[in-house]
Amino acid sequence: MIWMRLIVVLCLMALAPVLSGKNLYKSGQKYLKQNRFKKAKNAFYRYYKRRPNSFKAPYALYHYTQLLVNGNKVIQSLKMIAKKYPNFPELDGVLDQLASLYYIMGDYDKSYFYYKQILKRFTRSPYRDKAGYYMIKILLLQKDYPKVVSMAKSFLPALRKGIYHKGIILSVGRAYFMDQEYKKALSLYKKFMKHYPRTKFTPRVLYRMAQCYTKLNKSQRSRQYLNRLVHNYPHSLEKEYAKNKLNYRPNRSKSHKYRQTQYQSRKGYILQIGVFSAHQNALKLKNKVEDLGQPSYIMTYKSKGRTYFKTIAGPFKTKKKALMSSRALTRKGIKNILVHN
Repeated sequence: MIWMRLIVVLCLMALAPVLSGKNLYKSGQKYLKQNRFKKAKNAFYRYYKRRPNSFKAPYALYHYTQLLVNGNKVIQSLKMIAKKYPNFPELDGVLDQLASLYYIMGDYDKSYFYYKQILKRFTRSPYRDKAGYYMIKILLLQKDYPKVVSMAKSFLPALRKGIYHKGIILSVGRAYFMDQEYKKALSLYKKFMKHYPRTKFTPRVLYRMAQCYTKLNKSQRSRQYLNRLVHNYPHSLEKEYAKNKLNYRPNRSKSHKYRQTQYQSRKGYILQIGVFSAHQNALKLKNKVEDLGQPSYIMTYKSKGRTYFKTIAGPFKTKKKALMSSRALTRKGIKNILVHN
């Protein structure tokens, strides 16, 4: 009798894994609803390993991937799904996750590749708008401004009007600005304001319009947009940049023919960021600093019969503010020296 019981127990133990394999997927779903993520992950992985050719196998592997913590393992698992299951119904979501991860990691070439795959392979994917937006954003980061404009023109007509539609328009405006086509950028921003007068992008657009007018030597118009930004959007990040720019006014220097920015008050701390024999080089660096939202001006002096142009950032009322600006400029590759006036 004892031997019979022992044989039955051993048989049940031998059959247990086989029987449980049928319900592993359901077990994973059950654990997932109960927030028992470790057990859910193990159940989905075991199901995938036992039934790799079943209909639910790619779903199990996909659920397993979502429960992983290590970024490299997530990428490997997503790549496995894309390679092994090309007909997986959620494949566009897999490619989107791969592209997003590579974008976060700063590998823009791979991110661009996977976003392009979404546009190429899926005509009705909900990720198409996002893919087009990030492809244009990557081109903007890579400073390929003509390609940004051409791609946006081909992509915008088929794009649903939403956050990605607005983002692409702003990216084109930025491409025009960086390519020194300020009139085109200004025209695009005006159209944007006409169609989208009140969005979360409005402060940014107002600030960029002010930048365009500054580059076109229309300082009065620039100040109008900066004042509008400060008064209408007091809680925006761009307001701080606008306030910095409103603290100085362009003037004609009597000592030489070049136009330079004279600060209202030069008491406090300043950052010396460059000395040049050519005014054009000093002005170029000044514009770069101002594009980063820092106040800047050019100071001229003579030494041994030659005229030099010194680019200065500031002044700043406190040493703390000066040091914060110094760190911000250093992060952008602009070396500087802190000086107390």
